[in-house]
Formats: sequence, C-alpha cells, structure tokens
Amino acid sequence: MSKQTSDFCDSVTRLYRLLDTRPDEYMQIGHNTKLNSVDVSAVQFVGDNPDCIVSDLGAFLGVVPTTTSSIVDRLVKRDVMKRLRTEENRRVVILRLAPKGEEIYNTLHSRRLAVGQKVLLNLSSAERSTLTSLMRKMAVGSSGTA
Repeated sequence: MSKQTSDFCDSVTRLYRLLDTRPDEYMQIGHNTKLNSVDVSAVQFVGDNPDCIVSDLGAFLGVVPTTTSSIVDRLVKRDVMKRLRTEENRRVVILRLAPKGEEIYNTLHSRRLAVGQKVLLNLSSAERSTLTSLMRKMAVGSSGTA
C-alpha cells in the first residue's frame, strides 16, 4: 500500500497544481486589480461562502485574527469585499463580495472550470463519473462532510 499511497499523493499533487488558480505572486484580474495568492484565496472562500463571518475566513486561510482583519481591510479598501452587520446581532460582521469581487470570483471560477475540463478530456464519460464519485467518497470519508 505504501507505493500505491505515494503514487496517489503524487498524482493528487500534480492535479492540485493544475487546478490551482491562485497566482505564485500577483495576478492581474480585470479592473487593473492585482491580487496576491492570499487575496485570491479569500475572494474564492467568500464567493463560495457568502455571509460567512471573519473568523470563518481566518480559519480557512489558517491565519490569526489580526492577519485576517488586515486581509479583509485591504480587500474592502480596494472595493473587492464588503463588511456588513446583521440586523439580529450588530456585533456580528459578515463578509460578501462587492460587485468588483463578484467579477473576480467569476473569472477565477471560469479559469478553474476550464482547467478541470481540460484535465477530464483524457477520460471517458464513464471514467469521469467513476472518478468524481470516488473523489467525493474520499472527501466525505476524510472530512466527515460532503
């Protein structure tokens, strides 16, 4: 199983690098907006999880609260993200993408899908279904969630 595990991990790493839409340094994405890899990850997370709270973003990024606040401050200042307070509890701050952030998110999402489609072209329809099913099963088995 050790060789099999090693081969699996190598393959997953290669696929991850292909599918990763984050830039190594900075990415130019419309509106003359340059984003670093952390900013791109933040945009993708908030786009995937609208109305998340700041601590959720920090947990995803693996950074301390002060760093999360700095990231959010920078993206709010650049009109990429919005901070909003809930009516139920004014102390709770939620995050949403601003229109500019939505455009960036959609661009990143399109790029990720294009790369995914290119990778899957090497497989038959049945193989794609099997792969997707197996990957979902592994993800659920490893994390406990879908």
